[in-house]
Amino acid sequence: MNINKIKMITAEEYCIRVFDGTHDSPKRAENGYKLLTSKNIVDGKLKKDDAYFISEKDYIKVNMRSQIQQWDILFSMIGSVGNICLIDDKQIDYAIKNIGVFSTMDEYKAKWLYIYLISPLAKKYISRYLSGAVQKYIPLEILRKFPVVPFENKFIKFIDFFWNINNNIEYNNKLNMEIETLAKTLYNYWFVQFDFPDENGRPYKSSGGKMVYNEELKKEIPEGWEVKNLFKNQISTIIPVGIDYFKQKNYLATSNIVNDTITDGTWITYEKRESRANMQPQENSIWFAKMQNSIKHLTLPNNSKWFIDKYILSTGFFGLKCIDYALSYMHCFINSKYFENKKDSLAHGATQKAVNNQDLEKILLVIPPINILKQFNDKVYNLLSMKLNIIKNNQELISLRDFLLPLLMNGQAVIKE
Repeated sequence: MNINKIKMITAEEYCIRVFDGTHDSPKRAENGYKLLTSKNIVDGKLKKDDAYFISEKDYIKVNMRSQIQQWDILFSMIGSVGNICLIDDKQIDYAIKNIGVFSTMDEYKAKWLYIYLISPLAKKYISRYLSGAVQKYIPLEILRKFPVVPFENKFIKFIDFFWNINNNIEYNNKLNMEIETLAKTLYNYWFVQFDFPDENGRPYKSSGGKMVYNEELKKEIPEGWEVKNLFKNQISTIIPVGIDYFKQKNYLATSNIVNDTITDGTWITYEKRESRANMQPQENSIWFAKMQNSIKHLTLPNNSKWFIDKYILSTGFFGLKCIDYALSYMHCFINSKYFENKKDSLAHGATQKAVNNQDLEKILLVIPPINILKQFNDKVYNLLSMKLNIIKNNQELISLRDFLLPLLMNGQAVIKE
C-alpha cells in the first residue's frame, strides 16, 4: 500500500458515526455519574479521578445525544488536541463533553483507525486545521472530513503486532507504578511514621524510641536526626547549569517526560544547539521540574550511562547530585506529596510560575543517620535501577513502534505470515 496512490476516504465514510460530546455545562453534583472532558484523555487512557459528577438526569440527557460504546475512539478536540483513547469496556458509566468520537462498532476497524490517528500523516492533518489564538481546538466538521486509510483484512496481523507492543509498554508502566508504590510505602513507614528498625530490629517509634520536638518543622523527629535545607546538607548538592562537550545528543524538555515514559526531543550538536544553558545528567542524581503543578521526576542510579550518553536536559529541570547511599531516600522525598506541595507553594512568576534556587532553600529536609540511610538504600536502590531499565525498555519499544508505523502505513514494510 502506498499512501500517495491509495484513495483515502473521510472519517464519516469510514465510521458508522462521527459526533462529539455535549456542549452544555451540566451542574456539578455530589455523586452520580462522571463527566469527562478533553483534559481527561492522557497518554492513551481516560483519567477519571479529577472529573466531576453530574446528576442522573443530566447524564441521561447528555447520553441521548452523545452516548459512547465499546470500540469508540475518543478524540481531544480542545487544549491538547489529538490525544486519543480507544474504549474497550462494554459498560460505560460516564458522559462526555468537548470530546470527538469516531464510532465504528468493530474492533479491528477501530484499532486500525487508532493506529492511523497517531501516525505522522494524521498529526500533520490535525496541525493544519487547528483553530484558536489562545486555546487550540478542532471543529467537529473537520473530524468528519478527516482523510482515513481504508481498513483491509490483510492489516489484521500488523494490528495485532502493534497492539502487542502497546500492551508491553502498558505492562511496563504498571510495573513501574508498583515499584514506586513499594518504595513510597517503605519510605512512609521509615521516615514519616518513624518506624524504621531500631538497633534490635523493632519499629523505632512504636517501640518507644526517643523523639524530640523540632522548632523548624514544628513536629517531633527521632533523637539525633538533623534538619537541613534541600541542597545545603551533607547528602545532596545542586547540579549547576552547564554541559560537557558532546558530538550529538538529544535535548530533553520536561514535556518529554510523562509518568515513567520518555519521548525523544530534538537531536542537537554541541556547536549548533540553540542555547548553552543546559543541564548535564549524572549518575546518582535526581531531577524534577521547576514549574508549578508539573510533576516531572527522573532518578538516575549508577546504571544510567545509556541515558547520560544520549541526553542533555533543559533548564526547566532542577538537579540534585546525591551521595550514593542517600539516593533512595532523596528519590522518595522528591516524589512525596509534601515536597510537591511545598514546591508549588513557593513558585512565582507572571506567566509560568516556577521556583528558583532561593525558593528551594526554604524547603527543609530531615537528615537521618548514615546507617539508617544505608539500610534504606539497600532495600530500595535496586528497585530504582530496575525502574530505569524498564524506562529504557519502554523507550526502545516506542522507538520501534514509531519507526515501523509510517513504513507499514505506506507499504515500505510488511509483516509476513
